[in-house]
Amino acid sequence: MLEQSWPPRMKPWQWVFFAAVFAAAFLLRVHDLSRIFLWLDETDLFNESIYGNHHRSLLDFAFGTRNGTTQSWGWSAIFWIVTRAFGPSIAVARMPAVLVNTAGVALLFALVYRLLPESSVNRFWPALFAAIFAAISVVQMNYSQQTYPYGATPFLALAVMLARFEVRAAAGVEWKATPRLFRAVTLYTAAISLSFCVHASAALIPALSMAVSVSAPSRAYARRQGKSVRDCCAGRLLPPSLSFAPRP
Repeated sequence: MLEQSWPPRMKPWQWVFFAAVFAAAFLLRVHDLSRIFLWLDETDLFNESIYGNHHRSLLDFAFGTRNGTTQSWGWSAIFWIVTRAFGPSIAVARMPAVLVNTAGVALLFALVYRLLPESSVNRFWPALFAAIFAAISVVQMNYSQQTYPYGATPFLALAVMLARFEVRAAAGVEWKATPRLFRAVTLYTAAISLSFCVHASAALIPALSMAVSVSAPSRAYARRQGKSVRDCCAGRLLPPSLSFAPRP
């Protein structure tokens, strides 16, 4: 199921449909972004340290926010870089969540498309419908229009799962070390590291993913060991059984 071409090879009209869904997801999230009510929790990041006259340094803001609030240092650092580069407005402050959450729509499409067999002619439509549901999800639109990183967690979870399946496809049945496997493990490690840096709640997905990743080669090793034990036992028991066999 996982041995298929990647990235997906789609026809031009399929790319047009996907691009339309992706554009609609972005437009729904960016609409009236600066006029949406500012929640109190958003001031953990969007405060006088950002829009005031006395700016704090990157490290001071990132680690100070981590120590004083429930926000992580990774998302705080991204927030600081974006607002310093494009201006300390609330629309700019919310734009990282908008962009990352919209990218999650594309990752969901890729994940569904990736998991379905390549021989399936209609695997494009389930992937497109999944992307449409994510694009019009009211919960996701709400989270993506706020400064805190809840809108980024679906993207992180999907990135970890997609990288996990790429590791599985690169490893094959025997889990042999190959350059493709090394690249897949590097991508998998980067996705997990990013999720840890952005939000603590995202640690559950990498934990489950790593547990599955460890169990797969463990089962393969157990099967090989079991086969060796059976072969060894058969080799020791076969001669006596032959000696007691009735003569023709």
